[in-house]
Amino acid sequence: MRKFTIFVDMDSTLADMLQPLLDEYNYDYEDTLRVDDIVEFDIKKFAKPGVDIESYFKKDGFFEKLKPLPGAIEGLEALVRAGHEVIVASSHSVNPNSAAEKLRWLKEHTPFIGHSDVMLGVKKHKLRGDVFIDDAPHQAARWLRENPDGVTMSIKWPYNNVSTHTAIFNDWRNPDMAWPLMIDYIALLTQRAEREVV
Repeated sequence: MRKFTIFVDMDSTLADMLQPLLDEYNYDYEDTLRVDDIVEFDIKKFAKPGVDIESYFKKDGFFEKLKPLPGAIEGLEALVRAGHEVIVASSHSVNPNSAAEKLRWLKEHTPFIGHSDVMLGVKKHKLRGDVFIDDAPHQAARWLRENPDGVTMSIKWPYNNVSTHTAIFNDWRNPDMAWPLMIDYIALLTQRAEREVV
């Protein structure tokens, strides 16, 4: 089987980031914002006027305390076991401490991912590979422009859609079902790649 280079995002792909953020925000500002309400990636548009909802990302400890999305760790490990080169690629620009927090999170929850297989930065489109798994539509679109033969995929969220990803799998309510579908899709891609070589 052909082995792929696969880049995997952390926030809202491996880690459940959005619901804890909304829980804190709703409690602090007596709002009722739900994941279903976030229909664009720019979350600032959905907060009460004058509230900097992105300030939660800047709180020390925010990223480190996130819980894994159901099925995500098992899915990531399955890709590693299949022999693919799996690299976790996550942004960390919002908080100078977020990089260290994300490394600690990965060490705790994904001990099978080595330190050298983690890339933290904002220019993900510069990464060269076969598959890019990321919830952010702008990240997927930019990566695909730089990797036209690659494939982008994601768990379905209200703010992303198939126009910016090659494939999207339902959905954030059942990520433990979406991850096996992504793994099966990657297996089909490897089989197709092998046939094309022959």
